Amino acid sequence: MLNLFKQPYSVSSVNERIVHTIAISTFVYIFLVVFEPFDLNLLDASNKDLIVLGYGIFILLILFIFYVIVPLGLPTIFSSTKWKVYKELVWMIFVLFIIGTGLSTYEHFIGTRTMGWVSLYETILKTAVIGFFPITALVVLNYTRLLKKHYDEAETINALLNTNEDSNRSTESAHVSIKSDNKSESFSKEKDSILFLTTLGNYVEIYFVQDGKVKKEILRATLGKTEKQLSEYLDFFRCHRAFIVNTSKIVSIDGNASGYNLHFQNTDQIVPVSRRNTSKFRNFISGK
Repeated sequence: MLNLFKQPYSVSSVNERIVHTIAISTFVYIFLVVFEPFDLNLLDASNKDLIVLGYGIFILLILFIFYVIVPLGLPTIFSSTKWKVYKELVWMIFVLFIIGTGLSTYEHFIGTRTMGWVSLYETILKTAVIGFFPITALVVLNYTRLLKKHYDEAETINALLNTNEDSNRSTESAHVSIKSDNKSESFSKEKDSILFLTTLGNYVEIYFVQDGKVKKEILRATLGKTEKQLSEYLDFFRCHRAFIVNTSKIVSIDGNASGYNLHFQNTDQIVPVSRRNTSKFRNFISGK
């Protein structure tokens, strides 16, 4: 069970997080109306509906800020290549804490509770009790769904790779040349020797096979400009913001909750396919 929390977890897209935010806020509003926690049953009926609506709007705003805006502004931290199940849980628990703190402030503002450590503690505790188990269940179920989805898709792609193993997808020249930004140096190798390329800031690290061993060469160039130079070669595909792969050299693919992992001969390094590129990658391999 503990191993589950260390597994990769896909960071939801902005649109998905917005949908989640609206759905969670709506659920909470309905929950407040039906079960009346936070002593809502003690409120005067004349303004109860307005106060409950305020709870829902307040939660909507907090979720939008911390569940949508913050991950969008910190893409390096909220990266699917680094994100894990336990990180998603810890982040959601932190958001619950912020919601509890915000609701305590809201209760003080509308006059239903005085501001103090006791009332703050009680509101945060109630928020945590109400939200922890549904959020944990949601994260685990979503992880299981994504894992099965990507695993099944990876199996399909592996079958395509095996089908196309004996046929060369490309008809272009078998020699690849990549020029550096300053044009004073270049990289030139047989296409079939190149495995993948990755970014190092303003440099590109090129992995290739020579004499049966994987070697690498660094060239001063951005991955974006390198991608344009490789566009004439049909087998190269940018599967991730940090990787371009030679699809003809992929040995196997496996799926996890964050997407696909690509494996190559003679190296243990795994290249990820970003979640937003999974559909494009499947179509690329299938020749669509």
